[in-house]
Amino acid sequence: FAAGNARVYTIDIYTSDDGENYTLHKAGYKSSGETTDFEKFEIGKKARFIKIVGKGNTVNGWMNIQEVAITKK
Repeated sequence: FAAGNARVYTIDIYTSDDGENYTLHKAGYKSSGETTDFEKFEIGKKARFIKIVGKGNTVNGWMNIQEVAITKK
């Protein structure tokens, strides 16, 4: 997250198997506000598609995700 060491970002994560019908997996994931490095958000389920919906940060309503990496556990 941009300025991730100074702001806490909030996101919702949705998952889907077909790319059309999404289910809210978790609402209100929050970043740590302590790093500009990658932050880990565990989904804990198999999904073909993942949608990340930004809800803003503690400074303003803006969202700035700089890079996403999806890994399989």
